[in-house]
Order: sequence, then structure tokens, then C-alpha cells
Amino acid sequence: MWKLIKLCVVVGVLLSVSCGSGTREVKSESGNFSVMSPVSLEESTSTQDIQIASLTNHVFKGTTGKVYYFVIYQETTPPVIKESDLDEAMEAEITSAGGTKSSSKPYSFGNAPGREFTFTGVKRPYEAKARLFLVGERLYHLAVRSDGQPLPADADAFLDSFKLLK
Repeated sequence: MWKLIKLCVVVGVLLSVSCGSGTREVKSESGNFSVMSPVSLEESTSTQDIQIASLTNHVFKGTTGKVYYFVIYQETTPPVIKESDLDEAMEAEITSAGGTKSSSKPYSFGNAPGREFTFTGVKRPYEAKARLFLVGERLYHLAVRSDGQPLPADADAFLDSFKLLK
């Protein structure tokens, strides 16, 4: 299942959207989150039928120069994502993005289990920092990727600003 999910994440990571500058709150009632972003984030949604479930990806993405910001949440019907899948999801994302893991550690968002990890590009130079966490039956993914330069100073502020609405 993660092979299909990772492809959806990679599609979101590889696409870019031209946006303006300045920090603003991005809120999604349907996604039940808000985040402070230095760029506008635009949403796209896709649904795929996979072997054991229907997978819906909600990708919020934006860019400024060569820096990309993402909030992604995934849901399956019926619910099939569980805490034991987090390490596999992290490794699948890194591999499918053509990256090599630099670091990883457990990450908790309140009581929600997760992972925080960094990785770099193998075929093309980039650095990325990401967080995956499971809230109920929804998998959230936050990431900042910088092509050909170090991650920006606001990467942690973006990741840390993520909040659930309820």
C-alpha cells in the first residue's frame, strides 16, 4: 500500500506553484488544520483505488524561488493506516523522491505518533525536512524542500506552526 501512497506524496513534492511572499495563515476546515506559511498554499485533491482501500490525497503546496512548502493529508476508506506503518511510509517517501535519509527520530504531535526526518537528493541536489504523524485515521505530512541550497531559516517555524482546529 505504501508504494502507491509514496507515489502520491512524490507527485506533490515534485510539483510547484508560484506564490507571493509574506507569512500568512493557511486554514483547511475539511483538513482540520491551520499553518503559518511564508507562501500561499494551493490545494489539489486526488483519489485512487488501491488493493485494499480507496486513498484520498489532499496536497497543499507553494513555492518561493527554489524552496517548496507542503501540507499533505491522506485518508483511506476503509481506514487502513496505522502507527506501525509510519517507518515504512517515511522510507517509501525518501526512496521514491530519490533521496538519502540524513536523520530520523520519533515525533509526537500531542498524543499522535509520528516521525521527523531529513533527507537529501541523490540525483539532483536538494535538502528536505519532513514530519509524518497519524491523527486518528488521517496521516498528515508536512515538508519543506530546498533545491540546490540549504533549508531556509523559516523551515522549522513553518513545521512548528501546524495546529489542529479541533
